[in-house]
Amino acid sequence: MYNYIHMLCNVMVACYLVCSAVTFFSLAYTGPGLVLDVVIVMFDVVCIDISSALFVMTGCAMATLYMMSPPSIQESLTSHTAIVILVDLYLAMCLSLILGSIHALVLGRFYWRDLAFTALEGITTLRGIDFQQSASAPHSYNVTGWPFQSLLWCVLSIRSLLALDTEIVARAPAVADAVICILAVMGIVLGSLQPSSNIFYANACSVTYRSLEFNLGAHAVFLYQRHPPFVTALRHACQKASLFVTLLVFTLWVAEVGRVLPPPSESNCMRLYYHNSCLSDH
Repeated sequence: MYNYIHMLCNVMVACYLVCSAVTFFSLAYTGPGLVLDVVIVMFDVVCIDISSALFVMTGCAMATLYMMSPPSIQESLTSHTAIVILVDLYLAMCLSLILGSIHALVLGRFYWRDLAFTALEGITTLRGIDFQQSASAPHSYNVTGWPFQSLLWCVLSIRSLLALDTEIVARAPAVADAVICILAVMGIVLGSLQPSSNIFYANACSVTYRSLEFNLGAHAVFLYQRHPPFVTALRHACQKASLFVTLLVFTLWVAEVGRVLPPPSESNCMRLYYHNSCLSDH
């Protein structure tokens, strides 16, 4: 099972890199725009959906690996994984400070506050305001590092999450599965229904929201270890509903294609990367 999950994660990482590379070069926000920007916006949406699936599958992989390991190495497994992510983040921060400053100087947009914000964000590994920026003064350094910033805190929480599931089973065995299912799904549903968020960018870079997606995968693995038939039945139900979900998502994507972008203003701009087009709240 772990090998299968690992393979799916690798495939989704490759898809994410391709989609994010395409959408990063959209000029609809910082320039006059291109004819192909309507297609690039669709890649932007695909990038968001793939990142959500990737966090769920990463939760599955981490929980499986953690539960397969003996207690003596579970703690070291978490710490070693976190250290690898930290090293990657700090290297990315140093490179973004250097290359981002050069890029800003060439364009005449260098501000010390961007430098300080990038350093603070990299050291604390906490995403601040990049998913909802000011349109007049966007921060454009290491904005692509948000998946690993969120993943770090997800990895650090895996031990407590599985301990919580175990405690729920010990205290309320009769309704434990139902409670865990509600915990796994309810937060994501409520987070997507906020009136001030865009359906494509609902808490896109939020550590808490991405943690909920990671936890969904971990909860699924925990339930599978307890009752394989129960999780198998849920999987079959999801497979039967997949066509309807695919049509619904495709309809939402098509509704965004060709949307007329408002002129730049002082209002906040919801987007993932510096070059992305702004999408209005709805």
